[in-house]
Amino acid sequence: MKLALAQIDSRIGDFSGNRRRILAAAAEARRHGADLAVLPEMVVTGYPPRDLLLDPAFVARAVAVTEEIAQELKDGPQVVLGTVAPSGSATPGHPGLWNAAAFLSAGRIAALVPKRLLPAYDVFHEPRWFVPGGASSPLEIAGRRLGLLICEDLWDSWRPAPRYCWRSPPPRSVPESWKSASATPAARRRPSSSSMPWEPTTS
Repeated sequence: MKLALAQIDSRIGDFSGNRRRILAAAAEARRHGADLAVLPEMVVTGYPPRDLLLDPAFVARAVAVTEEIAQELKDGPQVVLGTVAPSGSATPGHPGLWNAAAFLSAGRIAALVPKRLLPAYDVFHEPRWFVPGGASSPLEIAGRRLGLLICEDLWDSWRPAPRYCWRSPPPRSVPESWKSASATPAARRRPSSSSMPWEPTTS
């Protein structure tokens, strides 16, 4: 599988600009023959949107733009990107949202994987807006089974990835590898000067 890691610079609330950046990164990935392009956590809204998430119109726009991007990418490549979505469990004073990774394939949102571990320390206050997701099944992408993690899900001492695997379920329910979307400003082998917003890798 050939991956494109699209570390683009999205901006908070700039839905039209973020949409253009996402589509440009996906087009670059397609030109390089990537099977899957992976973009950062909450790339659709920009990170962190904080109390903008309390505005229903902001959330509705994020959902609509995610769907528009999926339709634009109907001819590929497949994409995993960060967005927000209603969880269906809103309560008075809490929007009940998911911080989610959306898997876009064949012109639609084929899967939505919510973040499970929500940080509430230092500058992070995610439980103010989000509710945690539950366990999710691996996705079948380019003949491989991939599990999706978002930021804290990967490096917290209570890791969903190994705990998932320790259950010893039937083989087809165990991911062969994990892909993590994060808004933390870090990269592996980021070139010192390059116009490319992504890094192709093969796994």
